[in-house]
Amino acid sequence: ARRPAWALALAAVPVLALAAIAAVTLSGGDGDGGGGDTTAPATTAAPDGPAVAGTVARTVRVSGRPNGVVASGGLVWVLRSRSNRVLALRAPNGQRASFRPRVGSFPAAMAAGFGRLWVGNQGQSQLVAIGLRSHRRIGAAIQLPTEGKVVGVAAGERGVWVGIRGDPGRIVRVSPGERRIVKEIPMPDGVQDLAVGEGAVWVIGRRSNTVTRVDVASGEMRAINVGADPAGIAIGGHAVWVANSGDDTVTRVDAGSLVTRVIGVGDGPYRIAAGDDVVWVANRNESTLTRIDPETNRAVADPVEVASNPFALDVSGSRVWVTSPPDSTVQRIDF
Repeated sequence: ARRPAWALALAAVPVLALAAIAAVTLSGGDGDGGGGDTTAPATTAAPDGPAVAGTVARTVRVSGRPNGVVASGGLVWVLRSRSNRVLALRAPNGQRASFRPRVGSFPAAMAAGFGRLWVGNQGQSQLVAIGLRSHRRIGAAIQLPTEGKVVGVAAGERGVWVGIRGDPGRIVRVSPGERRIVKEIPMPDGVQDLAVGEGAVWVIGRRSNTVTRVDVASGEMRAINVGADPAGIAIGGHAVWVANSGDDTVTRVDAGSLVTRVIGVGDGPYRIAAGDDVVWVANRNESTLTRIDPETNRAVADPVEVASNPFALDVSGSRVWVTSPPDSTVQRIDF
């Protein structure tokens, strides 16, 4: 199986020129043996200073190797591979909420949509729904195929879509109302990750350097060549953005014409997130984030140094939240 090479390099919060930095420390516990320290450097750049992509504004220490993050409804939901509970942080300060719903063992992916947070676990191969208002589990867990492992969850385009790694891989559509699988589609090239939008499901192949567009209405498939070892995918600004861990690039795919464009980023891009007018890429090997301007299709200024081997990230307004499994942290970057 293909795995991108990456080093466990330690990264520090960057100190920017012409900036004044003050540190604030908060303490708290999550009730399952994790640390609760939060460090929040506040930075103010000079008006005429050099352009920066973003600034690390807060660091929250959690337990259990955080491997997923979704910002929705004033909360930042955090998955931890070593915990059967999902953690909720209050935005923007990162303080822990009191509720920690159970989501099953080895939670691997999640997405927000249809008024729910949908969490896929690998331990029981289930999809668990949590109310975004009630903050509680809703109904029984939805059973997924047991042949393979859950690797991606995306909400939209007529349902909740789950990517399952196996031989072959497959994607399944779950009806939020009926709470059952209503469609299964085999993916011969396997499944690395998936995203939904623009009338389609976009699936990164596990065994090919392609993204397959699956039309939701017709089921028609079309493979699109991308960079080497594609690892993460996001949709924003009428485009599909793919992080290619093997050649340090991002491929932009026009959602209509399917014309591609290649953008150079940092070392070992692995996950990617898109907002209304920004795209962020987590570069695992060098422990940085690259910010891309979707209007110019270029990186903005220098990468932002973050904690070790950044993994999952999500954009919310003018902030991006990113996890570091080795350092057991979640960081907030303001831009």
